Amino acid sequence: MPDLRLTYRPDYRHVYDAAAVLHHQRFSRAQNRRARLVIFGSMFGGGMLAAAIGIGLNIWNPAIPALPVILALLFLVALFHAGVIAPWQRRMSIAAIEAASPTTPMDFVADDQGLHWRGAHMDFTLGWSGVEAVFLTPGALAFMHGALALVLPLDAFESDAQRRELVELCLARMPEAAARKSRDDKKLRQLLAGPG
Repeated sequence: MPDLRLTYRPDYRHVYDAAAVLHHQRFSRAQNRRARLVIFGSMFGGGMLAAAIGIGLNIWNPAIPALPVILALLFLVALFHAGVIAPWQRRMSIAAIEAASPTTPMDFVADDQGLHWRGAHMDFTLGWSGVEAVFLTPGALAFMHGALALVLPLDAFESDAQRRELVELCLARMPEAAARKSRDDKKLRQLLAGPG
């Protein structure tokens, strides 16, 4: 099979999305549960504040029922966290990465030795034996290696057929256990089953 070559401009949003998927795939269910517990635990302070306000309002004016006020404030805290804080944190993280490391065009090659990324500030080769999984995110094809999620934006490919060609090459060359793990990804199976 001839080498597959692509040139693209990296987008850190894809790296961020792939890191989230990698986190869920890399860590056990218990570890993911603990991480979520920390996130929701950080909302505990907001919940305590909501309870204090509800109880305080009830003490100040007994006609104001404490429980509905507490529940309404808890709902508003959760909405604020999900709708404002989480998206803001994602945008700020991506902006900080982009400011620290502006993107330059990147060349990608898949050949007999493995996957190669080369740019103005990076020269990285991932041998086939090091590919632990291939998965799709909303905007990229990602390759898992340890704590790294190396990505190729979907728009770097000329067509779905070219994406499929790379995935089939990866599945044929990577270790069998990694190929099985990759085939478990529903989105990847859909790409492989796609037309033409």
